[in-house]
Amino acid sequence: MKTSSSISLAYLGGIGLIAFSPLKASAAAIIAGVSLCTAAASLLLALQKGRNRAALLLAAFCAGTFASASALISISGDSQMPLLPAKANATLLQLIDSRGLSGQSTALIKALIMGERTELSPTVVEAFRAAGASHILALSGLHVGIIYGILSALLSPLGGSRTARWIQSGTGVALTAFYMVMTGASASVVRAFIFICLHCLARLMPDRRSSGTDTITAAALIQLSINPLYIKQLGFQLSYLAVLGISLIYPHLRDWYPESKSFDLMRKIWNSAAMSISCQAFTAPLVLLHFGTFPPYFLISNLIALPLTELFIITTLADLGLSVLGIDLEITKSLVEMLGQTLVYCLEVVAAI
Repeated sequence: MKTSSSISLAYLGGIGLIAFSPLKASAAAIIAGVSLCTAAASLLLALQKGRNRAALLLAAFCAGTFASASALISISGDSQMPLLPAKANATLLQLIDSRGLSGQSTALIKALIMGERTELSPTVVEAFRAAGASHILALSGLHVGIIYGILSALLSPLGGSRTARWIQSGTGVALTAFYMVMTGASASVVRAFIFICLHCLARLMPDRRSSGTDTITAAALIQLSINPLYIKQLGFQLSYLAVLGISLIYPHLRDWYPESKSFDLMRKIWNSAAMSISCQAFTAPLVLLHFGTFPPYFLISNLIALPLTELFIITTLADLGLSVLGIDLEITKSLVEMLGQTLVYCLEVVAAI
């Protein structure tokens, strides 16, 4: 394993050790002090010995324990959303209500775009859960990726020059960051945002190469440096397990189906199935541990629900955008309604099997 990845994993290990320990603030303060001193001494030893690997790993591990212990000491009440994102959140919710859609479709839009699930009926929530598609209702990389993809498509007319790439990346990152804050900055959304930032950096520096696991460990390192206690959140754990499964398993499963130069519907279906299997292989044990259930028809659910969800979000955003411009088209409203009802109906059928 590369030294950089080993250092990242050591740092994450230090964070995990403290975050999952039942420590009181007084004990955390002592550990923070000892860890800081040990990290500094180990780093000095590593420098004197000429990049001593063991000393570097110990320094990284102690830095992680210091960060996590410091976070335990400084836990405070929930912080309020900044004023501008809060206003944008309220305005968008009002705009969704003003579209005159059915209660179910309105609630589904708020859940899939804003992360606001309080208006969803228990029947719909249970259908998503029983069908193995409850992750769709939680804002994650899927939703952020769709929105970032739409932004990228809107900015694509700028061209492919270096200046254009900088403008596209800067604008995309800024707007995605605003969306992240506006929707509450959950652990999975923050992870997706960090991945987008790393993707933009790679796009601006095409000569640099990195593996999927390097990107995952770098993203986890950045996110846990912001808040080490993210590691205790189930959303954080499932989000990183899912992308780890995609990175390690999906390429192998995808290659089982031979490539074709022409359009191949079966290959696209297989790619979607391989993606779902890769995610479930890593997340299912944790879901089973926490909830004691495993959805046996997750593959059918995801093959149906993921494309429908993507179409639903894109069509909804188009309808909302036209509404802001003063254009009220019945066809887009009807399409949003139809896609929302179809999504819920399909998952209710799968859940009833």
